[in-house]
Amino acid sequence: LVNHAVEHAHQHGFAMLLMHFIVVCAMTCIPWLCSSAIREPLLIGYASSMIKVFRDSPVQPIGDAGIHIYSGRNEWEAFQIVLRAQGAVVRNISIRVSDLHGPHGAMIPSEHIEICRVGYVYIRQPSHRIGHQGWYPDPLIPQSAPFTLPANVGNQPLWFTVKVPKGIIAGDYRGFIELSWSADSNTSSTVKRITRRIPLRLTVWDITLPDAYHTGSAFGLWYDEVRIAHGLKAGTSEEKAMREKYYWFLVERHLPPRNLPVNPASEGAERFLNDPRVYNFALPFSRNREEFARLMEYIKSKGWLQKGYLYVIDEPSPQDYPRCRETYQYIKSIEPQAKFLLTEPPTPELYGYVDIWCPNLAAFDEQHARERQALGEQVWWYTCIGPKYPYPTYLIDDDGISHRILQWMQAVYNVQGNLYWSTTCWRRWNSKLQRREPNDVWENPMAFPGGNGDGFLLYPGSKVGIDGPISSIRLELIRDGTEDCEYLWLLRHEIDELAKRFDLTKHI
Repeated sequence: LVNHAVEHAHQHGFAMLLMHFIVVCAMTCIPWLCSSAIREPLLIGYASSMIKVFRDSPVQPIGDAGIHIYSGRNEWEAFQIVLRAQGAVVRNISIRVSDLHGPHGAMIPSEHIEICRVGYVYIRQPSHRIGHQGWYPDPLIPQSAPFTLPANVGNQPLWFTVKVPKGIIAGDYRGFIELSWSADSNTSSTVKRITRRIPLRLTVWDITLPDAYHTGSAFGLWYDEVRIAHGLKAGTSEEKAMREKYYWFLVERHLPPRNLPVNPASEGAERFLNDPRVYNFALPFSRNREEFARLMEYIKSKGWLQKGYLYVIDEPSPQDYPRCRETYQYIKSIEPQAKFLLTEPPTPELYGYVDIWCPNLAAFDEQHARERQALGEQVWWYTCIGPKYPYPTYLIDDDGISHRILQWMQAVYNVQGNLYWSTTCWRRWNSKLQRREPNDVWENPMAFPGGNGDGFLLYPGSKVGIDGPISSIRLELIRDGTEDCEYLWLLRHEIDELAKRFDLTKHI
């Protein structure tokens, strides 16, 4: 059933992209293919955040009406403006975004709009049969200073993210994006300054997404990788501050990492676990019975136990099942309310010994999931290298829809959480020597064999002079999908509430 749904989604997504391309070609005469447009030094186009814009991709021109996007409150919404210098170097490109003015004097300040330059990484070995060798868009590098575009190098997308506050009035908000640049003349030595304003309209719906989402999150954040990539010494104030930067970066995108940047049993944990956006975390574990009891008692006294899960055994084989059962019994003998998560599909040999089943996506079985959920257990899922196409993946050389649709499937199949093994696995895994080795994911995105980008959704900012994390198109589309999943949860909840209020069986 999952196979069928995913195959259908990919086919539908491809059909939509193909139709989009045909319509653009036929009706708008793609600007950089038109002889009149070739004379323009800087060509400006638009692309949805769902479209991966390659260097040679055709892109829809921006009409006089500008750009119109839609969002709820407490949601982020993204889009792309695509630039191409053709025939001459375009220098000193600057971008200014105005405040967005809405009903009754309401305003979204321009500080709520983030601009990033889309970077490209080179794929040498495709991850699967729909991938190809070449440059793929992925890293999103914060852009503030003016920049130059060389002539005839292809598209340069800019990624805009509007962060909609949760306390504003619903309605239309209007402003503009102003692009200014200097263009070399082909006929004289003069350099002229050109400015173009693009209208921007944001429609805010009368609905607010909560801070704490209703589906679980267990995304890995490997702090050792962060420390090494940024050249920091363990335990220093600089290293601790960097941990927090990466942690909050994921929390802001509704993906609270498994591990806190501090000891969850320390007083410093309050700043994290009392934040409603931190709705999940991995509970600390110890085989020392007295120590584990103290940890559980402290966390329970703070009211954090319901946010936590114990993820202490990974991908067990049948030979590991006795250890799984023993671990469950050990946990429950100390804290009966603590939840034991296991990366395994529902298995009769483990019935009664697991609180959160977390199968690989390829092993998910809807009927078995429903049966366990009826008993009060939870069912999550995860991906790790596989499955690949036609399943959705978080691989760089996959379609944009692939990174977002997994969360839609969560809502369809009532999957209660999503686990991903790492967002910062940057060093290369040497399978022969069974160890991690130095690697630059900006140059070699296959840090783990078999999947470009598998194991990392963030880039180390040190490579581009940023003292912190760099996001990716994949991460932002996962964030979009997580917001979508929350919308679908809220819709289902509203329908259930209406059904209770209007019991149709009384009228039959």
